[in-house]
Amino acid sequence: MSLANNEEKAPVVAAVTDEQSGQPEVVHENQLGSVSQFCMKVQVGDIAVDAVVDSAEEVSIISDRIYEAMKQPPPRLHDVKLLMTRRDASMPSFVVGPVDLKIGNCWYREHLHVAPTDVDMQLGFDILMNTGRAIINMVEATIIFDGPVT
Repeated sequence: MSLANNEEKAPVVAAVTDEQSGQPEVVHENQLGSVSQFCMKVQVGDIAVDAVVDSAEEVSIISDRIYEAMKQPPPRLHDVKLLMTRRDASMPSFVVGPVDLKIGNCWYREHLHVAPTDVDMQLGFDILMNTGRAIINMVEATIIFDGPVT
């Protein structure tokens, strides 16, 4: 399967200053999302999404918006805190499952994390390595997922 380039939006930065109080400038930066250039079609329950292939992500994540849009969302199992790469940064999340996933022509039943992200799905190392035994060819921009994905 060829992997489509995923155009990410530049981080949103808003500066706020209070000239009268002499307080330093405060900058809020929103960088939640992936810098991966690859995405693939995945069916999550009854919803087709563009999943960002993110081999650096330990767990696979779906957006809270995707979860809420599902006709029959899987049960919430427990709450977790996802640790991010920035020091002391974390994101609230919860685990749901089992979730039926269709990748290529194959169906899988997995537990997924749900988090407030702008990316519909991040396909993480847990599914890429353990479930799909994926082979990612960066040069040719292709992926073999539990056999060729068509």
